[in-house]
Amino acid sequence: QDPLEPMENSDFSAQLAQFSSLEQLQNINASVQEGVEVDLVLTQAINNSLSATVIGKIARGYGDSLSIADGEVQSKVNFKLNGPADELEVNIKDSTGTIVRTLSAKGLGTGEHALEWDGKDNDGKSLSDGNYTFELKATDASGNAVSSQSFVEGYVDSVRYDSGMAKLLINGKEIAFSAILELRESRG
Repeated sequence: QDPLEPMENSDFSAQLAQFSSLEQLQNINASVQEGVEVDLVLTQAINNSLSATVIGKIARGYGDSLSIADGEVQSKVNFKLNGPADELEVNIKDSTGTIVRTLSAKGLGTGEHALEWDGKDNDGKSLSDGNYTFELKATDASGNAVSSQSFVEGYVDSVRYDSGMAKLLINGKEIAFSAILELRESRG
């Protein structure tokens, strides 16, 4: 306050009420933020404790990885088309990003599909054990792109924790526990 021009009592009371309201809003904001952080920690703790129980199970999640182990391809090329595809091209790449094999299919409908890969390159030679990725290019009858989503499916070999987050090792690739869509028992 300016001592030469004192404030009216009602103006002073209004300013005090505004300061009090502001302080209460800041306290509410801090409480909400703490609640969100606690929820995140609890979610991570639940995921981390559950993740160890999935070792040996078959998991399906978002991803584009394939692997060859002991000369055998460990999973199929799994994907979902969001519309019918007249033509589909699947480029399989090695760890350097080089296309080693191209698979193709025609006349696929909307929905989930799986293609077999024999683990060979475009020249028919068996590829070495290791990790590979795949990329989808689907087009409809008019040549327009059809959107798709790739999946990875395989046995959960191990669980690794990174910055408090569980990551599953599936087909030689780490997949975040939060990216898993389905878990099921092995039938073999």
